[in-house]
Amino acid sequence: MYSSIIKNKTDTNNDRNRGFTLVETLIAITILISAVVGPMVVVQKSLSSANFSKSQIISFHLAGEAIEYIRNKRDENTLSGVSWTNGLSECVGKKCAVDVVNDTISQCSENCPNLQFDSANGFYGYDSNWGNSIFNRVVEIKSISEEELSVLVTIFWKNGVFTKEFSVRENLFNWQ
Repeated sequence: MYSSIIKNKTDTNNDRNRGFTLVETLIAITILISAVVGPMVVVQKSLSSANFSKSQIISFHLAGEAIEYIRNKRDENTLSGVSWTNGLSECVGKKCAVDVVNDTISQCSENCPNLQFDSANGFYGYDSNWGNSIFNRVVEIKSISEEELSVLVTIFWKNGVFTKEFSVRENLFNWQ
């Protein structure tokens, strides 16, 4: 009788020391995976948001640059004694590309080309020696009256598979 009690105690101890069951192992792996994947997802979303914010800020400045260029053209024309729309009138009612670096405004045939980027100086323009950028700038000028133009600048860029856009509109007047 005494040996059967010892035998039963020994069998009970062996059952406890066998290790984890398959279910316990799967639960432990799931907990470890969530502890690793959760922070990685947060980091990936943060990087994606930072990249989008950077592109949005660049597009804001590219649009403002085109508006300022056209305003400067109007002011130069007025100070030079020529028509305030000189150099701008060929873009009225049409899509145009403004190249601030090369001081040109040109009509776009079908679609305006993407801006090029000079990584050495940080300039955007249409110089074929520069690298491609993700940004496309389209300038549209509408004549409101003989004394007023409406300038719409739209920047398009790819963010992953989606195309984003940012637009700025300003009305310019003949201040003379």
